[in-house]
Amino acid sequence: MNNFKIANDFNIYVLNDHSQSNVDSEGRVAVTNNATYSNYGIGNTLTSSTTRPDLVVGGKMNILSGTNFNGNSVISDINNVINYTMTNNNGVLPQPIQDSPIDFNAQNEYLRCASLNWSLLVPNGTAKVEYGGLTLTGNDPNLNIFSINGNNIDNSGLGLANLNKIDIVAPNNSTILINVAGTSLGFGSYGMFRNGITATGNDGQYILFNLYECTNISAGTTSVKGGLLAPYATYDSGYTNIEGTIMVYNLFGNIEAHNYPFIGSLPDVCSDTTESTTSSSTTESTTSSSTTESTTSSSTTESTTSSSTTESTTSSSTTESTTSSSTTESTTSSSTTESTTSSSTTESTTSSSTTESTTSSSTTESTTSSSTTESTTSTFSTTTENPCAFYSATNNIINSVAKEQEALATIISAESEKIKFATENCKDCKELICINNSVESMLTTITNLEIVLQNKIKNTKNMCKDC
Repeated sequence: MNNFKIANDFNIYVLNDHSQSNVDSEGRVAVTNNATYSNYGIGNTLTSSTTRPDLVVGGKMNILSGTNFNGNSVISDINNVINYTMTNNNGVLPQPIQDSPIDFNAQNEYLRCASLNWSLLVPNGTAKVEYGGLTLTGNDPNLNIFSINGNNIDNSGLGLANLNKIDIVAPNNSTILINVAGTSLGFGSYGMFRNGITATGNDGQYILFNLYECTNISAGTTSVKGGLLAPYATYDSGYTNIEGTIMVYNLFGNIEAHNYPFIGSLPDVCSDTTESTTSSSTTESTTSSSTTESTTSSSTTESTTSSSTTESTTSSSTTESTTSSSTTESTTSSSTTESTTSSSTTESTTSSSTTESTTSSSTTESTTSSSTTESTTSTFSTTTENPCAFYSATNNIINSVAKEQEALATIISAESEKIKFATENCKDCKELICINNSVESMLTTITNLEIVLQNKIKNTKNMCKDC
């Protein structure tokens, strides 16, 4: 299951800027904005390809030395190359290549949506801190979900950065989702274990650390076994490595990414978004003697219609033969016309019908709709150019913001229930204060995320201010 969508194909996926030197990523790298490297290596574990983009950059590229071992380096706009002295071993020249194989806006919105919604899943495993070590215990053969406060795990006073080990005790090859609350987190310096045995990169392919509200990940030397999803976080790493996919907002420091792609299975929590819009309406009609049976199906999208200026399409069929019509504010058309109808009376169209074989036709400058007797299919396909070049993209952004705001509302409701439960059931004042602090931290995070969403809307309006 491709839970990270395009990011599943990359060892490193950065939602903003990526800057590293003297380290490498064993797999592919994608950077939404700017990539700044010095003596950086990419893709040494991959097979050689003359077509596969192993480095994809959406903003500026400033790369001094280093090697792209097996693939191409591509950039959205070749004019944004500041420096490029990286060697591409696949023999393709010149490099980098201008191309845009990733819709970064759509992919980034998906990761934010997925991170937030995965954090809302009900835990079915337990977290226990003993002697400074964290043990995560789950029994589900398919999916084990854990939820911890990254700064005070199990009310121990220890955070993710202060542990001396993590041991995940759960069925082998079951997916492990670790949701970690907290805006400032770190992995410290310790070992990771799987069922009491030192964890490997293969173990990490089933593990995801979801730092859904984190904005800063501090340096540490822990070798993280698993994927890391922190779509709002800047990760300024120490000298360490990760055995899995890194998906963060900014990535700096000296972490090496080892190519162990996620192969677990997480719930699909966010719907797909579409960029292109094409609406088609198909009618099949059969006439026997003087009776006609007709079946009409119509498909409508938000930004494409069956006429030149509408938001919805209505398709109907009546009469002895077959009549197909689409209604708009001042237009009835089978495709794209100014004033055309395939029914019996219009200003500029005539419809004719006969007994056993019926033909109805209407012709305008660019549209012809026909329906014939025994087995006739009338198909209407339109691709209406958007009045604004960015309409489709901005529409997707606005829809995704709405989904994120809906998810934030759900979190606020859940936090309210948490406080209500605590005040009614907690006898220990210390525990009540701890829960209150947790809720307060979450609400602060939500406030910050709302600011981010408001800025997106503002930027989106600016994109289409001339529409």
